[in-house]
Amino acid sequence: MPAFHPRLAAFDFSRTPLHWMPGDPQLTHTINVLHLLLPAGERWFVDVFKDALPHVKNPELRRRMKAFMGQEEIHARAHEAIMGHLRAQGIDPAPYLERLDWMFETLLSKNARPFLGERAWLVRRLSVVAAIEHVTCVLATWLLSNHQRLEAKGADGAMLDCLKWHASEEVEHRRVAYEVLQALGASGWHRAAAMAVVFPVLTGIWARGTSTLMRLDPTAPGRASWARFARHGLDGTLPTFPGITVAIARYLKPGHDPHDENAVWPLARAFLRDYEGRLAA
Repeated sequence: MPAFHPRLAAFDFSRTPLHWMPGDPQLTHTINVLHLLLPAGERWFVDVFKDALPHVKNPELRRRMKAFMGQEEIHARAHEAIMGHLRAQGIDPAPYLERLDWMFETLLSKNARPFLGERAWLVRRLSVVAAIEHVTCVLATWLLSNHQRLEAKGADGAMLDCLKWHASEEVEHRRVAYEVLQALGASGWHRAAAMAVVFPVLTGIWARGTSTLMRLDPTAPGRASWARFARHGLDGTLPTFPGITVAIARYLKPGHDPHDENAVWPLARAFLRDYEGRLAA
């Protein structure tokens, strides 16, 4: 894959309705959980990479790490702008966000190491970054391959552009966390142990986030439903849980290499070229 770099992004959400998937609050809020989770998570990624940078000697990998950090900072700001859009429409999940901040800033902080040396704890934290990056790339691959289904149901253009931009950059930098892990001598055991925690925790965070947004939305009829989530998977407007599980299992295989999952890269590259062209026009 070619070299990548941080890109400026600009999205106008002034005309984006609260339910940007028309008539479907649960589908809207299921995807909206990204905007809650990502700012805290991506800034934590940057902190972990800053801690890892002195341990990496390869100049090209260091350059890629810095580009990754720049992209993640911009991603966090873009999703915070969407959080401002939600707050302006009366949805402010402050307690949920505080728990996310505690998880990343306290439980997984540099100084929270549980009976481990500094380097060993850094490897554990990097393993978590790599596991989360794999999950987000699975979701990015799904979105880039299936966004037409969301468009067909009337998805807001600005919101969908933001999601496709982020998904494309996730695909673009998907190898970096894995390569840093390799550079620090991590084993397949580190990857597997991290994913064994990350996947169920992210699933719980996502379910809790969807439930929280539905509860806070005064216009949403009823609570979040697993049955509706399953129906969205069947009609292609959300990934299916079995499909995600299979993709997670690939990460656990001996000899796993993110490069083997780059079939969607042409779609990501095409979107990034188109988006940069529109910004320059």
